[in-house]
Amino acid sequence: METIATDIIPETVADALKMWDAGETLFVVEMGGLGPGYEMAIQGLAFELMRIIDGFDKWNDEAALADLNRRADEVVSECDSKPWGGGFSGAQVGAAKNIASCVCRRGYRNALRDPAVKDRLIQVNRRDLRS
Repeated sequence: METIATDIIPETVADALKMWDAGETLFVVEMGGLGPGYEMAIQGLAFELMRIIDGFDKWNDEAALADLNRRADEVVSECDSKPWGGGFSGAQVGAAKNIASCVCRRGYRNALRDPAVKDRLIQVNRRDLRS
């Protein structure tokens, strides 16, 4: 019988979002390093930002980027008022935007399999967000 290797990291952002929305645990890149609450705020915001960034392909179009940034700021404001947001720092917003844009541009699995982040993979679950 042939054994088929399975990668436990979702291939696409859409796959990762399905897992996140279903409450499944998945790997992410640790961005904060200041404790679980701080990190979960970053990761929760990153997943919400992925929803608007995934599929964006006009990285060299200034007008399109300005519109994307405006939409991202709206997401940040909306999430900031949630119990798990609770007043994002500028560093948290920057980290969330960084990871969201990175996985959306490179593909979720490709970004997480980058050797530069191999020692920063952690597991998260949306149920860990403070409600």
